[in-house]
Amino acid sequence: MFGIGITELLVMVIVLALMIVPVVFVIGLVYFIMRAQKQTAVQAGNLVRCPDCGSGISRSAQACPHCGRPIVSVD
Repeated sequence: MFGIGITELLVMVIVLALMIVPVVFVIGLVYFIMRAQKQTAVQAGNLVRCPDCGSGISRSAQACPHCGRPIVSVD
């Protein structure tokens, strides 16, 4: 009908899949590396977690830079 056979269509799908898989892998790898770095900073004691959004923020911050929630100091 469109001048393309099932074999050509299958080859195109396989080539497309082979192009997408490495991109998804790299994006996932970058995400996990960044997440590990954030957790390391929080574990080192430099940061605290925002109760609303969960982002790591400085202990001296008065508000979360990500969601804007005011941070109440318990010192």
